[in-house]
Amino acid sequence: MQARGPTFAKIIERFRPQAFYGNPTRRQAFMIVELNTPAEIAELMYVLSWWLKTEPTFTPIMPPDIYAEAIVNAKKIISPQP
Repeated sequence: MQARGPTFAKIIERFRPQAFYGNPTRRQAFMIVELNTPAEIAELMYVLSWWLKTEPTFTPIMPPDIYAEAIVNAKKIISPQP
């Protein structure tokens, strides 16, 4: 297995995480990164899969102001039911 430190440094240098968190109760870590293209998503997925021998989970997140735009557009298709 590759040394953890140098590989981790390359990942940090390439993807410039906005934040990095670890779960103290599990072997689990979370990185907040901005991935702008499907190619960047796939690149990070392959790096993490090959390095850690596991399948990473990606969860899209967005700023709250974008939700307002999404709700307006969704209401053009269907209105929420009470």
